[in-house]
Amino acid sequence: QSALDNMTPRERDGVVIVPFEQFVVNPWPYLEKITSLVGTKINNTTLKEMKRQNVPRDMIADGINRPIYRQYGWKPSKKGTTERDELQERRDFVKAEATSDALKVLDRLCEEYEDKYMTGILH
Repeated sequence: QSALDNMTPRERDGVVIVPFEQFVVNPWPYLEKITSLVGTKINNTTLKEMKRQNVPRDMIADGINRPIYRQYGWKPSKKGTTERDELQERRDFVKAEATSDALKVLDRLCEEYEDKYMTGILH
């Protein structure tokens, strides 16, 4: 954020903030801004890569099933769960190994992040 604060209005016009969680469930507003900014259009290559990345997706956690993600505890989302349920499951995974102080820091950072970037996604 401070980098944006140091930019002129003209420089800021060339910046598009793309929150991952918002983008993967609804990429279209961001893609429109980006394509407009760089003077291009969404094409078959774009659509093919979006499909490969599973974008748009119903749930944030419905990403690509890769060994590196599984190694660090990623699991596909369960049917019938909400985004909030998924976050709680991941917190519980961390809680099993984290100290109480570390968990407090994580909870604070998550709350700040969710307030800033996940408005309208969590139910």
